[in-house]
Amino acid sequence: MSIDSARRRFGATPYRGRSTCRPHPWILASFARFWACVETPCILLAVTLANLAIVKIVDALLDALHN
Repeated sequence: MSIDSARRRFGATPYRGRSTCRPHPWILASFARFWACVETPCILLAVTLANLAIVKIVDALLDALHN
């Protein structure tokens, strides 16, 4: 039970005159849907770029050792 619901239940005013509920939950829900679509491609891109960087570094080190 939240503070506000307990205070309402027993007849008191809301805590400091504010409500603890979110003012725009639809914004948060839409961002969550957006992030769910974007998260996986971003992670895959980051892993791919990191692998390419590691391959280039190892290739440069091997070239330096063989020359």
